Amino acid sequence: MTRRVLITGGAGALGANLTAHYSARGDEVLAFDNLSTGNADYLAGLDRAHLVEGDITNGEAVRSVFDQFAPDYVLHAAASYADPDAWYRDASTNVLGVLDLIENARRHEVKRFVNFQTVVAYGEPETCPIPAHHPLRPFTSYGISKAAGEQYLMMSGLPALSLRLGIVCGPFHFSGAIPTFYRRLKDGKSCFATRAKRDFLSMADFLDFMDKALATDAPTGIFNVGSGQGASIESVYRQVAKAMDFESPPEIEVVDPAADDIANLVLDISKTTENFGWHPAIDFEPMIREQVQWYERHGIGENYSHHRRRGEPRRSR
Repeated sequence: MTRRVLITGGAGALGANLTAHYSARGDEVLAFDNLSTGNADYLAGLDRAHLVEGDITNGEAVRSVFDQFAPDYVLHAAASYADPDAWYRDASTNVLGVLDLIENARRHEVKRFVNFQTVVAYGEPETCPIPAHHPLRPFTSYGISKAAGEQYLMMSGLPALSLRLGIVCGPFHFSGAIPTFYRRLKDGKSCFATRAKRDFLSMADFLDFMDKALATDAPTGIFNVGSGQGASIESVYRQVAKAMDFESPPEIEVVDPAADDIANLVLDISKTTENFGWHPAIDFEPMIREQVQWYERHGIGENYSHHRRRGEPRRSR
């Protein structure tokens, strides 16, 4: 039976990969995206996928999409994150937009609602790796608003999953340490790395998990989805340089995390493994190598970040 899958943010980095994946599986897919950070070109050539340009902050547009498409599944990848000082925009999208999605998902009695959550919602962790039951203490607009949206979803009564994701690498991964180092090394520019560790996951492993998450008898609730392994940002630089065939890469400056950053965000995935029987298969080094090879074949797009640039002051709102 063909499934009808609505993907908000379906032309973004994560959403476009989901759109391509479920389209290739034979599902009917509707990508709903305002194209502020997404790109319609990411969906070129997908036969069973349709793009509707729209914003989840527009209640009438959201209702119309649900009524016309009647989704069985909602995968919520849309988010406001590109400007750390856009508090109203973040709250409107990441909280109020989620409420509209919840209301319409209830009306249509969707089989499953999957929310993609940022790990910055944890704030500065007390323990690392971070278990899924760790309290949320976000201190940025992005993290605060995403945490609030998740809590509304989990009290909604919907058959819902909220997935707190590591950094998912693959096609269209243009933000963060890996593409930044690639760009700067390619341009002959110096690099710096924060004294921090992150959890990196390959797109193939992420999509493998998603197939398990949409199974009829799959668990609901909150789960961490990552590699469960921490990689220092400096080691990311070394691996990117190695994949680019630098025999002796330029030395890198290592600095403390900025005030709006978190030193260590590594996920404890034991609950996920226990409940889904899933564990990532692709290791860190081949994942970085594959990512760099993708950049070499396809080029690299625009970088968006919820962090301020180094030395950038807070703007008045």
